[in-house]
Amino acid sequence: MALANTKEILCLMSDGWQLGLDTSTGRPWLQKDGCGIGGETKQVHTSTFLSLRKKKLIISNGYHFPLETYRLAALASLEEENVGTS
Repeated sequence: MALANTKEILCLMSDGWQLGLDTSTGRPWLQKDGCGIGGETKQVHTSTFLSLRKKKLIISNGYHFPLETYRLAALASLEEENVGTS
């Protein structure tokens, strides 16, 4: 199975896939329709995940041991703007 690259990760996340990190193993992955829901999965290389986090392209969306989920930082900013204008 090929690992998802940075562009693919960002595109899939904008299309509803969720990025998760198993904090007990340190392994990140993408899952269609949300982590743990049972949809298709794609592996993510740890260095790619860390790069996305360091560049602040993704932010934590929640933590429930051993799973931490992430969302796109740009979408989070848009959601905050929409709440402020409602």
